[in-house]
Amino acid sequence: MKILVLTSKYNNYSATIINHLLQTQKNLDIVLGLSNGIYSNKKSLLSEIKSIYKEQGALFLVYKIKLFLKTKLNVILRKFSMLSKAKRNVYYSIKELGYSNVIYFDDINKEDSINRIKNERFDLVISIGFTQILKKQLLNLNIKYGFINLHPSLLPQYSGCMPSFWVLYNKELKSGVTLHKMEEKVDEGGIYLSEEVEVNSSDNLNSLKLKTAFKACELLDKFFEDVECHIHKAPLKQNNEFRTYFPMPNKQKHDLSYSVLKRIL
Repeated sequence: MKILVLTSKYNNYSATIINHLLQTQKNLDIVLGLSNGIYSNKKSLLSEIKSIYKEQGALFLVYKIKLFLKTKLNVILRKFSMLSKAKRNVYYSIKELGYSNVIYFDDINKEDSINRIKNERFDLVISIGFTQILKKQLLNLNIKYGFINLHPSLLPQYSGCMPSFWVLYNKELKSGVTLHKMEEKVDEGGIYLSEEVEVNSSDNLNSLKLKTAFKACELLDKFFEDVECHIHKAPLKQNNEFRTYFPMPNKQKHDLSYSVLKRIL
């Protein structure tokens, strides 16, 4: 089976899941699809720092810098086989995986991108932390098993951006992962599989993202045990009465105080 995995370059949630997929599903022909051009967040370092500081605050900036440094350190420690056993399956970027079967998309909804996906004859397209919204023309392609999304929350709750952040912000006691059919509306579409994870008082954004990543790996294992069964049975319709949507955290619009961010980050 040939699959396209749409993802982002720097995300410990998606990189950890994709590593698991590459290591356990040897029978799959996996191609990674990454954002390029205007969707790749390629700002200068200074403008990126200014943007994070202005929109999300100083602590968020510190968190991003720590994550960047941790990514670099992880690469070095892995190279010299110095990672602890508990951290060997944790990845912070796609680059760490050393995987070369990659397609870059400037805009995945443009005609050349759609034709590329069509001509590659993929059997399945999975979105895992991808930064572009797939539109109707793309989703209507004749892909054997269609388009599915792996979202780090229990849909229909916490649809939208950075669900793990908002779960911690709202002091929830549980979160989870949902594998669902993709539709043009973000994070909607019938649910194939979902699993809960417990949220502890000691969890921060990094630990919760990794919890959901490891639970997502279990979900994908179940899914690939019998793809035909999961795809061809009617997915569970989401109840929009319980839908909640959250945007990207913003200092001006939300209470991103020192005490709140310190607890989350």
